Amino acid sequence: MHETKKQNIESNLIQRLNELVHEKTMQFFRTKDEYPIDQNVITANTFYAKVLADVALDVEPTFDQFAPLSFSEKPDVVYQSALYLYFCWKTLGINAAIYNYCRNLNRIVERSASEKSHKEEIMLPDFVSSGAEIQEVVEQVVYKN
Repeated sequence: MHETKKQNIESNLIQRLNELVHEKTMQFFRTKDEYPIDQNVITANTFYAKVLADVALDVEPTFDQFAPLSFSEKPDVVYQSALYLYFCWKTLGINAAIYNYCRNLNRIVERSASEKSHKEEIMLPDFVSSGAEIQEVVEQVVYKN
């Protein structure tokens, strides 16, 4: 696959998944101070979306793809994590990859919400229950290009 086409698909998938995360989460928060979607969540979602795109495209991740992500870990550690996740998800198949993407997204949003909220209980979307929508986005972006 041509690198530019791969980058366009990946970028489009990331954008659509970030929009979905905002759409699903926004309805649970009335104040900006408690809204859990911040740059850390977007960066983590981008990481997982990139791996998901690679699984869907059946293309092994590259170092350059993950090096620009701003994590506290060094770029080579981020890349090795992406490779590990890619091979795990690829072995399981695209449906299981989407399920695992959703589980990771739940964990990321929950952690961010608990750090920002001063309430004992926080209502959050369950991204696993949005798996069909995420599957549809993957199909639209990846397989119809």
